[in-house]
Amino acid sequence: MENKDKQRILDLMSNTARELGVSADWYDTQHAQGLSELCRYAQKTVCDFIEVVGEECNTPDEIDVMLDELKYEYFNRYKYLQSEHFEHLAELALSAYMSLGDITMLIELNK
Repeated sequence: MENKDKQRILDLMSNTARELGVSADWYDTQHAQGLSELCRYAQKTVCDFIEVVGEECNTPDEIDVMLDELKYEYFNRYKYLQSEHFEHLAELALSAYMSLGDITMLIELNK
């Protein structure tokens, strides 16, 4: 059962990454480079997380723990960059944090 649950979570994350890519492409067509960049950074974050989950996590609970740890790390990175006045980098960190939050919500809704 846990492999099935893990695969369902990986599928949700893959769909999120794909949707972020579609949004980035659309922003490109609208010449909204900054928004496109935020989507692409969030997409890369999700894809990197999928890779780590595939290698290191065996159960949905392990995925939840790792997701919480990564969200905490990105939120702290956001706060630090903001306090140091690196606004653009802070926006990228916040984008990653929010995307991981979206994945958390999707996982909870699909339990």
